[in-house]
This record gives sequence, structure tokens and C-alpha cells, in this order.
Amino acid sequence: MKTLQITITALLAVPLALGLPLDVLHAAPQYSITDLGTLGGAYSSSAALNEAGQVAGYSHLPANAALHPFIWQEGAVLQDLGTLGGTHALALGINNAGKIVGNSRIAGDATSHGFVWTLGAMQGLSSLGGTLSRATAINDNGVITGVATVAGDVAEHGVVWFSPTVALPIDLGTLGGGNSQGNDINFNGQIAGYSQTASQVAHATLWSPPYTTPTSVQDLGTLGGSYSEANAVNAFGHVTGVASNANDVQMRGFVWQAGQGMVDLGALTATSTHTAGIDINANDDVVGYSTTAGGAAKRAIIRKAGVPIADLNGMILPNTGWVLSEAHAINDAGQVIGIGTLTKVDAVNNLNVVEHHAFLLSPDRIKPTITCPATVTTTGVQPIGIGVAVAQDNLDPAPTVTNNRPATFPNGDTTVIWTATDANSNTAICSQLVRIGGDTTPPVVRVTVSPVAPAVSGWYLTSPSIAWSVSDPESTVTKSGCIDLLSVSDTVSSQFSCTASSAGGSTGPVSAIVKVDTVAPAISPSQAITRNASSAAGSVVNYTLPTASDLTSGVAGAVSCTPASGSTFGLGNTTVNCSVSDNAGNSATSRFVVTVADQTAPVLANVPANITVTANSPDGIAVNYVLPTATDNVDVNPSVNCSSASGSIFAVGTTTVTCSASDIAGNTNSVSFVVTVVAIVTDQTPPVFTSCPATVTLTQGQPLPLLTATDNASTPVVTRSPVGTLPLGLTTVAWTATDGVGLTATCIQQVTVNATVTETISVNSNKTQCKRINATSGEWLVQGTSSITTSNRIQLYRAPTVPANLASNTLGASVSVSSNGGGWQFQAKPGPACTSPISLRSTAGTVKENIAVTVQ
Repeated sequence: MKTLQITITALLAVPLALGLPLDVLHAAPQYSITDLGTLGGAYSSSAALNEAGQVAGYSHLPANAALHPFIWQEGAVLQDLGTLGGTHALALGINNAGKIVGNSRIAGDATSHGFVWTLGAMQGLSSLGGTLSRATAINDNGVITGVATVAGDVAEHGVVWFSPTVALPIDLGTLGGGNSQGNDINFNGQIAGYSQTASQVAHATLWSPPYTTPTSVQDLGTLGGSYSEANAVNAFGHVTGVASNANDVQMRGFVWQAGQGMVDLGALTATSTHTAGIDINANDDVVGYSTTAGGAAKRAIIRKAGVPIADLNGMILPNTGWVLSEAHAINDAGQVIGIGTLTKVDAVNNLNVVEHHAFLLSPDRIKPTITCPATVTTTGVQPIGIGVAVAQDNLDPAPTVTNNRPATFPNGDTTVIWTATDANSNTAICSQLVRIGGDTTPPVVRVTVSPVAPAVSGWYLTSPSIAWSVSDPESTVTKSGCIDLLSVSDTVSSQFSCTASSAGGSTGPVSAIVKVDTVAPAISPSQAITRNASSAAGSVVNYTLPTASDLTSGVAGAVSCTPASGSTFGLGNTTVNCSVSDNAGNSATSRFVVTVADQTAPVLANVPANITVTANSPDGIAVNYVLPTATDNVDVNPSVNCSSASGSIFAVGTTTVTCSASDIAGNTNSVSFVVTVVAIVTDQTPPVFTSCPATVTLTQGQPLPLLTATDNASTPVVTRSPVGTLPLGLTTVAWTATDGVGLTATCIQQVTVNATVTETISVNSNKTQCKRINATSGEWLVQGTSSITTSNRIQLYRAPTVPANLASNTLGASVSVSSNGGGWQFQAKPGPACTSPISLRSTAGTVKENIAVTVQ
């Protein structure tokens, strides 16, 4: 799918030379030629060709006023693709999806932009910052290559458009010079073109993805001269193009491939001045052009792999008016497109009109026609002759005609096959009947079932074919049945028959009975199984056999599995392979995995009882004990380890010894026992608190002072309960001092924590009274208010002052302070004996004493 690289400016500026008259030796023609016509003008050129035979090119419009791109396909006229708004446009490339690329003048014809055409819509392509771009080829991935100018239009660089909508294509760069161009791109993204070197000389270049690394570009060299250009690259990365030879004497076509370098394509004559390879297909066939002797004229050429180049003018019918000048593309089917001069007769003006037209060459695939001689009949003697078949061909003026007649004809009918073969190996046949004497024997009927014999079971395991052979050399045969089958479908039993009759009698019916089963039985899948090991040998595993079914010949017996269900499976993974056969002999298999793993922890026994010993030093004492024993269902020697080893020093106090057993599978179990070491008792004197105030009053947030203690032998450790911050109100705190041998002393304190907010308590003297009932009881009423109304209570005491033990000598239970106004009231009917004065204390720690009581 190569495009011929040419610009609109070049086409408009350079007159098109006419092809010179042909002087070529014609062999048997190999191609039929199709004139692709024009868009109304006198000029057209085909530029690119895809595997579907679609052709992209360009043509003059009527009056040769403008060049427009076109697409041509079999059975349709040229379709004008339009422009990007300018006067002229060229189509230069086409992929197998029918997407076309090229370049077009824009509105006003100020410059040209590359374009991609898809399903009737033409879309312009971006540049590298300059005003001009040109698309030359598109691959089947939709990736486009071509050329675009850089900012200021000071140079043209080869580019890659991965999408028509990209704002900036990938710049392929150069080999150190100013300009480069991508001419063709294959499916793998390899791009063939040229790039100028530092000396501003063009060299054939091959770019590979990702295009922008030093290893992505390769200078393909020359044929000994200074210049080369790559025009096309095939699917295998093989490149064709043109290069100058030593001293730049001639321009020669080349084929390049990795590891081989450039190979000269040769020329039509020894003095041809210019030869070029323009396209190469996947078969390494190259097309292009070569000049005649002395460079007089261009001729379209083809070089098939391994064969020297040949003039395509010698491969078409002579005297057609065509002179093929250049071949521009060749697809893998061998179709060739290009441009040539076509001489047409203008009968009105009695002139020969020569125009440049695009052409399509199609390899000859048309069979010749052949007409057999009539039937020959004799009374029993050999015929003197049987006639001659007549053959004609679209290209070959004299196809070869042969037949298979026997040297002597037998009695009866003989069919003679005549074959016509043209120069391109296309063949056609016809048949002729030769009848000798009368028919005295019936037809012979034979059936061939292939393969010849079924399996031992009597079933065919592959679909057999059935072919009938019916012959009677003496007369015409009439058949009934006798149907050839390329493949007999699965069947329990089918009968096929054939009956034949002729003038000599009847034969049949001849029958063939076949049973066909080509499908293996279906076997149900089984899930993987995991079992716990019962011993070092593994475990006995029982499983359900898979089921099987067969729709044609039926299952032969049950599914068989190895190892069998109920077998002992060793530790680890074991694959169970199951198989079953049907009655025809087809077999099916399935498999599943049985995993036997040690999942049981060791069992510990002989665990030591708790041990109590007396220390023999301040550090403690060495304690010996017997390790527990361990047994395991798999591991014959599980390991046992204890957190504190036997024989090690155990400190004074309690130590929990944890013993763990592990097997080789990593399963663990543990037990524990306690070792208590009692200190040596030499100290009989408990510690003494330095001081122990019975009551302590604190303000909220003030820490409780730490008590200290002394001991005759060691420094005692002092602790208290409760620990932490004490709540508001009264709390009983117990202090404990413990010396080094565990002797203790205690101190009890009543700790009052007062709120940081000052509380004012008033007592209503008119409502502070007690009505005496008797010597031991009275009716009490005491009322008052408090400034703290939240979570506050009042406790009355039957004494003038609040006692140190706040739980003693209370006057009834405490009463709550109302949150609404702060009022409180104590009332007891009956209550304790009347007494005066009394005292009170609030939860907040406020004390009021010597409260007078009116006793009645």
C-alpha cells in the first residue's frame, strides 16, 4: 500500500512527458489492464492500492483546471474526494479500511495541509508549527506518516500522526541535516523515507517506534554514491527505494533488509540511467520504473522475488494503446497500479489523442473457454478420430489443449476429458462421449467409506465420508440415491444406499451402514479435597466418583480414578486422575487434587505441678523441673520449649512458666505452671509511717501529699488506694508501706476535697427545731439554703462540731440541695432524741458548726 511521493506544486509546475513508443518483446500476457479513467480531464495517476483492490490517486477535472483526489473500486466510477477548500488536492495513501491520506490546498490556495479522508469526510492534519503538512501513507492501525514544516517554514521534517486530531504530530527529526520525510508506514509502525545528513545529502531512512530514541532511526546507506531514498516498507520491514551508485553515475532501485543491507535491483538495459523501486509487497515483489537505453523513457517494471526485473509492458496484450510508464504500488494479491500513456482515436477529428491515465493490472485468473467435439458412436469398431476441442483465452492467443482418450476404446461408453491450459496455468475442461457397440452388463456400484474400517467397537470415531462410484463403460447410467457425503454426523446407526441402471441392467441397492460417535463422553468436574493427616503416612481419603454421560454410544462402565477412593494419601498434594470411555472407544479424563495436611497440634503430657520454694539468695533460687512430654499424630519428635528453662534462677515472687510444643507442620500447643519463690525471712519488723494525719482537707486540683515510711532493713514501697485524682467531698484513703520481705504497715486518712467555688450555707433559725417525743426520740425540722446547687448534699451531725469520722454521729441521711433556688430541708418524724447545738457539712466540703436548735 505504497504511495508515490509527489507534491501539488510539482505536478502543476512540470509538464508531463509523453511515453515514447514501445519496443519490447511480448511473451504470453500475464495481466489484464483496466483504465481507471479520469475525473473529466486528460490526466490521472494512481498512487496507492489496498488488499481489497481499492485505488487512491488524483486526476484533472474537466478542462484540466484542477487536480482532485479520487478513490476507485471495482464496479464503480471514480469518486471525487474534494479538497480542504483550495483548488487542488492529491490522494497518496490508502489502508485496508479504505481510509485515504494526502495533501490539499486550503481556502485561498495559500498553502497545503495533509488530510485524512474517511467515509466521505475530509479532515485536515496539523504541522510542526509551520504552515504546510503532507500525509503520504496510513497503516491499518490508522497511524499516518508524512511531512510537515517547522515554525517559520525553514525546514520540512518527517512526522507521525497517531490521530487526525492531535495538535502536534511526532517529529521524526533528521540524520543531522535540515529536512526529512516519511514515505510509507507498515502495520508494525515502521516508517520508510529519507533524511538529510549533516552534509545536507538525503539518505534512505527507516524509523521504528517509539521514533524519538537514538535506536529508533536507522540510516540505510546508499549503493556507493551519495544519495538514497526509501519509498516503501513491507510487513516484514523490507524496504525498497532508489539510490545512486559509485560516483553518482546512475540512480538504481534497491531492496534493503536487516542483516543484508542494500541489494541493487538492476536495470532494463546496461545504459539505463534511472531505476527506482516504488513499492514492495509481503512476497518481496517490487514495482517501480526503469529508463530505456540512454535514459530515453520510463518503463513500468516488476521484480518478483528471485527473478530479474521485467518490463510490465511485455506482460499485457500488445496493441492496446498503452505505454506503462511507472508502477506505483503492488498488493499481496499481485495487483499493480501506476501511470501510463494511453493513445485513443478521436474519430470525429481523425486524430490520435495521447493522455496520461491511471491503470490497474490484475494477474490473469480467468480460465480459458473450451468446447468439446460432438459424441462419437460406432457399431463396435474403433473410431478413425474423435475430433478436436476448441479453446480461447482472454490473454493467451493459443492455450494448450490436451485429452485423456485411451489408445483403444472399450465396448460401451467412454468419457474423454479435454483440458485447456493458458500461459498463466488457468485451466478449463469439457467432456466428450465415445460409444462403442451395445451394453451387455449392468453398472458397477462401489461405495467407499473413509476411513476404510471403523474402530474395533464397530463405531467410527471420526466423521467418515461416503463416496459412490458408479460406472458402465457401455451405456448411460441412471442413479438413485448414490449421494456423496463429505462428513457423516454422529449417529447411532444410519444406512446409505445407491441403485444404478443402464442398458445392461440394474445394480443395487448397494448399502453402507455406519455408526458414528466423534464426541468423547462428558465427565463431571470434581472439587479439590483437603483432609487432616491421621499419621505420618497421611490419611485415608474417601471421595465420590465423578459421573459421566454420552449422548450417542453411551458410557461404557463407571468412571475409574487413580488413586482409588479409600486409599491412603500421603502428606501434600496428590492428583487424582479419572477417566471414562464410551461404547465407541472415545475417552475423557478429569482430575482433581487431594491435599493431606497435618492440622493437629501436639499433645502435651506430664506437666509439672505448681512449685513453691524458698529463695537461697536475694536473687532468688535455681529451680529444676522435668520438661513436659509431647506426642503428635505425624511428627515423631515434636519440640518442647519452656519460657523459663529448668535450672535457671527464679526471682522472688510468682513466675508463670509456659511450655510450648511444635511439630514439623508448625502446629503448636502450650501449657503452663507456676513457680513461687518465697523470700528468706530475716526481717521481723514492719515499716513505720513517718506521719499519718487522720484528716486532710484539699482544694479541688490540689494533689494529696505523699506519705513516707522507714524500715529497719530496707526502703519500703508506699502505695495508696484509691489512686489518681480524688473526687469532691470526703474520701477514705488507705496507705500501705511494704518492706523488702513483704512486711507492711497501714495508714487511714479521711480526705476532704473542697470545690474551688466558695459555698455559702445559711440555716433558717425559725425552721431549726425539734419537738421532744420522749427521752430517745423527737420530731426534727431543719431548713436552709446553699449557694452550690449542682450535685450538692447536706449532712447534719448530732454534735456541735463535725466529727473527724464523717460517718459517725450523723443526724439521719444527707439531704439534697435543690437545683432551683438552692433550698434544702431535713425532716424526721420520729427522729433521734432532740439535742442542741448541731453541725453540718456539704458535699462541697463546707462546714457549719454550733447551730442552735429550738427544742420544744
